[in-house]
Amino acid sequence: MQQLLYVLPVVVCPIVMGLVIWFMMRGTAQGHQQKPTSELEQELVKLRAEVNALRPVAAPFDERHPVSTLDATKPA
Repeated sequence: MQQLLYVLPVVVCPIVMGLVIWFMMRGTAQGHQQKPTSELEQELVKLRAEVNALRPVAAPFDERHPVSTLDATKPA
């Protein structure tokens, strides 16, 4: 009887893990529906425009961090 208690988890664990994986795969396949291609393309164009709007404008270094005459005379 004690030997059965040692072997039982070894036998049951892979079976339970297989069932869990099967249920998870089944759940994601039913709940996931892909959008039509035209909607995906429109969303992609919108997101690219948003990214471009958020990018900083390239400016020369001196315009971003101007050096005043007082700063130039201070020792580093």
